Amino acid sequence: MLIIGLALSIALMGFAASFVARLLHKYRWIAYIGLAIILYVAVKMLLDGAVQQFPEHFAFLAPWFGSGGH
Repeated sequence: MLIIGLALSIALMGFAASFVARLLHKYRWIAYIGLAIILYVAVKMLLDGAVQQFPEHFAFLAPWFGSGGH
């Protein structure tokens, strides 16, 4: 049963990868939306960490980043 599940998951992953590749090739704007989301998350994580590690230097960013509760 484990072998069947593994084979099925590999096949579905290959199908999904080719489907996403065709979508990205046909609709280029989807890639730019994904890039914007990744860039937003990376900058937010960077600034959250900077406010938490160095609060005396980045206190002016505290209202927007590093609130700690999230």
